[in-house]
Amino acid sequence: MIQVFPSTLFRSSSDILKFVYLALFVSFSFDATHVFVRYFAVEYVYVFPFASFSAIPRAICWIVLLLDYFLHLCSGGASRKEQILFLIAFVFLGVNIFIQPSFEDKIEYLMFLVKFSISLLMYRVLIRVENLDRLIKLILLIFVIQASVVIVSALFEIKIFRAYGASRFGYSGLMVAVNQLSFVYITIITLLVLYRNQLRSAVFNTLLILFTISAAFLGTKALWAAMVLFYLVILNDKILNRKQLYYLSIAIVAVLSVLIYNYSSVFYYFAKLIENQGWIYAITSKRDVLVGEGLVPILQNFNVWNFLFGGINLKNGFFEMDFIDMFLFSGMIGILLFLFVSFKSVFSFPIKSNLAKCYIFLYFLIAFFAGHAFSSALNYIYMPVVCILFLRQTHNKSN
Repeated sequence: MIQVFPSTLFRSSSDILKFVYLALFVSFSFDATHVFVRYFAVEYVYVFPFASFSAIPRAICWIVLLLDYFLHLCSGGASRKEQILFLIAFVFLGVNIFIQPSFEDKIEYLMFLVKFSISLLMYRVLIRVENLDRLIKLILLIFVIQASVVIVSALFEIKIFRAYGASRFGYSGLMVAVNQLSFVYITIITLLVLYRNQLRSAVFNTLLILFTISAAFLGTKALWAAMVLFYLVILNDKILNRKQLYYLSIAIVAVLSVLIYNYSSVFYYFAKLIENQGWIYAITSKRDVLVGEGLVPILQNFNVWNFLFGGINLKNGFFEMDFIDMFLFSGMIGILLFLFVSFKSVFSFPIKSNLAKCYIFLYFLIAFFAGHAFSSALNYIYMPVVCILFLRQTHNKSN
C-alpha cells in the first residue's frame, strides 16, 4: 500500500505539482544562467561568500518543504517515533550550526544540510501525487535540452559547456554541478526505462540514444562504470527488445567513435595516470591522497561529540566521498539516522527487481567512490520520482 503523508501547506495534488513545476523550472534556469555567468564573468557567480546563486532556488524550496514538514509534525499527523527522530536531528544539527565560529560558517553548514536532506523532504510531498505523468514528461524534456547541448558541445568542442575546462575531457551542458551529474544521469536513464511503456517506441529509442551519449560525454569514470553495470542488468533481464538494443548499440558506437576521433588523448591520459600514480589514485581521482593528507589531521582533533554528532564544516574538509563527508558533518548518529530515514522513505519500495537492486547499489557505490549522491541537491526531484515509480510499479504487480 502506498503511504500518503498528511500535509499542511499543500491542500491538493494540483498545489504540489504547481510548486514542483516552478521549482524545477527555476532551478534549471538558474543552473543554465550560472553556466554562462561562470564562463563570461566568474566573479559574479558567487553572489554570497558561501554559495553560488544557482543554489538559491533549492534553498528556498528546502525552506518551504521544511516548513510543510514542521507543520505536519505540529498538526498531529506524525507518529511519536517520527517526532522523536525529528527532535534528535533538530537538536544536534542546531547545536552544530550554533558552534560554527562565524555567520558565514553557519550558513555554509546549513547549505550542506540542504543538500543532504532536500530529496527526503521532496519525496514526502511528491508521494501524495497520484499522477506524475506531466512531471515526468517535463523532466524528460529538460534532459532532451541538456543532452542536445552536451552532444553538440562535444562534437564541436564548445568550451563554455566543458565540465572541467581545458584540464580534462567532459561536457556538463547546462547543469553546473558536474560532480552530482554522475548519479543524476543514472537516475534519468532509470526513469526513462521505468516509463518506457507510456512512451511511443520511436520516442523511447530516441531518448535512450540521446541520454546514453550525453551521459558518456560527461567524462566521469564513476558514470562510465555505472552505465556498464546498468546496461548489463538491462541485458540480463531482457528489459529492452531487439530493436531497442539495436538503437542502444548505435549510441555506444557513436560515443566510441567521437572519443577515438576527437578525444583519443583521454585514453592516453588515464593510461599515464595509472602508470605514474597507480590504479587507486586513478579510480578515485586523487581522493585516496586527499583522505590520507586531510582526514587524519581532522580526526586528531575529534572529540566524543564530533564522533557521535559531527559538526565539522565541510568547506574545511570536503572529500567527495559521502560516507566520510556525512560522518564529519553529522557523526555516526547522523549517518544512521540518514540511512534509516532513506529506507523508510525514498527507498521504501520492495527491492525485488534487478533494476531496483542495481539502482540502489549504484547509489551507494557512487556515494562511496565519487560522492555527491547523498548530498545531491541537483537530484532532489528526479530521484524521488524514480523511487515512487519503483514503489507503484511493484504495488501494481502485486495486485
